[in-house]
Amino acid sequence: MNNKILCVGFCTIDVINYVNEEKLEDCKIDIIDERKCIGGNATNTANVLKQLGVDVDLCAVLANNDPEIEELLAGIKLKTDTCFYRHGTFPFSTIVVNEANGTRTIFHHSRNLPEIQAKDFETKFAETLGNYSWVHLEGRNYKNVEKIIKFIDNFKKANNRGDITVSIQFEFTPTTPCSEDLFKLANILFISKEFVIAKGWETAIEALNEMKERFEGLKNTTIICAWGKEGAYGIEPNSKKIEWTIGSPVKAVDTLGAGDCFIAGIIWAMNQKLNLLKCLQIGVFVESGKCEQIGVSNLNHLRKIKKFVDSS
Repeated sequence: MNNKILCVGFCTIDVINYVNEEKLEDCKIDIIDERKCIGGNATNTANVLKQLGVDVDLCAVLANNDPEIEELLAGIKLKTDTCFYRHGTFPFSTIVVNEANGTRTIFHHSRNLPEIQAKDFETKFAETLGNYSWVHLEGRNYKNVEKIIKFIDNFKKANNRGDITVSIQFEFTPTTPCSEDLFKLANILFISKEFVIAKGWETAIEALNEMKERFEGLKNTTIICAWGKEGAYGIEPNSKKIEWTIGSPVKAVDTLGAGDCFIAGIIWAMNQKLNLLKCLQIGVFVESGKCEQIGVSNLNHLRKIKKFVDSS
């Protein structure tokens, strides 16, 4: 079976400033380092999957005639054949990473580059969607994402391709409300700690249990939630048992993109047909190792990931 993966979502330029301060308000702070890289949830996840040896494509909107973007994507060995080129100014994020405590603050400007349109996705992948065993999407741009998933679902039914897995990543920001209609459209839901708290739940266990109870369509869905140092939780279809693995004790120097790394680890592990608990352990391993280094590229600890497969 083809294990090729398609990551659909956002691509940005990240300008990252590193500081080492206990206090960041109402004061003058010296930046100890600065770097520019490619970012965005789907882009980060595709970057890590590529490092794990996965055949992965990125589907994002890129600005026409922007050689800097092409250079940055080429630097992490991501091809742009499956991206859309549009007129507009490429979005960027200014990010402050505090090495004193590993936290990060993100200031994002989406500018005027349009989102992925469902009709464009359907045209581009009408003949090639069958090349993929997994399609991972960001839970944003809701109306188009909903249409994209329904297109994928129709393709699966028409072509007897029930083996194509669809996953959605839900993060919450105050300006981006969650569309709960998307819950039932995925095989796998990745929900963040921030998402859980924003929806009024206090713990991952409470969220997973109530989501299974409240949303009829989630009975056949795997739900996974990373909870920082506490670890990660998951529940499988038609199950009431919540799996949990403890977090790894690390000295965090950079948490930017950690959740995207966690998801990449889970996707890689599930493609290895490992059980849910083992997948959670691998996700935490990938995420924790990333937090101990700057950026999501050149993750040296990934070379040790096969030990999880050998011990299964």
